[in-house]
Amino acid sequence: PLGGWVSNQRAFKKRGKLSPERIQRLEAVGFVWISRKAKWEAGYLQLVAYKVEQGDCNVPRDYQTKDGVPLATWMNNQRAFKKRGKLSPERIQRLEAVGFVWALRKALPK
Repeated sequence: PLGGWVSNQRAFKKRGKLSPERIQRLEAVGFVWISRKAKWEAGYLQLVAYKVEQGDCNVPRDYQTKDGVPLATWMNNQRAFKKRGKLSPERIQRLEAVGFVWALRKALPK
């Protein structure tokens, strides 16, 4: 039941149906508006956009998206999750399909 309620609060806010007072009260207790799944998808889409613009997935360490997201940090997190066995086969497949480089040394020019 709690998960459904949380999802409803996110949906209500997205549709503009949540009062500013309710938003403030939820944020005061640390409510997370974007789910982990949505955050992963946003990072993935940023990587895809980078590849379209640059032609590769060799994101510089200091690169930030237009929204201020440090994309290289997101990518390093994916590498760490995979190494620990915490990245799903579906996500691994999606990353590899766009040319994600798992070993950074392989991405560097010689």
